[in-house]
Amino acid sequence: MQISTKGGHKHKQSTIQTMKQFSILLVAVACTIAGCQQPDEQTGIVPVNSVSDSTVLEIVDTLLTPATIRYLDSAGWTAILKRSQSTFEWSHFKMINTWKEDSMITSAFTADANFLKKEKRLLKFSPDQHFLLDLDNYAVAVQDNKNKGPRVSVRGPDTEVSLLDLQEKIKTRLLFMGPGASVEDGGWIDNENIVLLGMEERNNDGMKVPVIWKYHLPTKSFYLFEYPEPIRYNNQ
Repeated sequence: MQISTKGGHKHKQSTIQTMKQFSILLVAVACTIAGCQQPDEQTGIVPVNSVSDSTVLEIVDTLLTPATIRYLDSAGWTAILKRSQSTFEWSHFKMINTWKEDSMITSAFTADANFLKKEKRLLKFSPDQHFLLDLDNYAVAVQDNKNKGPRVSVRGPDTEVSLLDLQEKIKTRLLFMGPGASVEDGGWIDNENIVLLGMEERNNDGMKVPVIWKYHLPTKSFYLFEYPEPIRYNNQ
């Protein structure tokens, strides 16, 4: 007896074709999943849900703003610093650090008429007159001499810069530094922003690195800018 195998052969071909189609489907699904999990190799775009909160940074100016440069230039510092280094440029400053300070030292303080008159050379009013920037009454005393002009005496080697809130009658310490650093000048860019120009001596060689602090009142944020090289600066 001869048994026909045609039907079985057709069934076997149909099974193989079905398996091939299923394999192709599995490959397509795998590629789709892999594509969703990997960054775009051409654009470098990482899916939003794969970015942690720690990678989201505040965007700030890493160079001095035109307003800051205008303030320092109007105070005569461009000419002063160019005498120390002929190639000096404000554009060479770079931001090296930024931080928020929520635990600054405060104390009760009333800026009476006698204080304002006696220490006025080291005090800078904010444009709206609500605050006073005290550049260093902690270490420096200025006394008027009718015959010889103002006489400056140093109380100690340290430097303190404070913010006086005239409405709340509170004094807040912004900066405190030892004898290796100084604040040469400072003032208000606007009602919310303070700029301070200072010097830091790091190698006991007479050379000093110019530094600039910016302070933003609403956020209590400091921004520190540094000149790339020391200069031979003398404030006498």
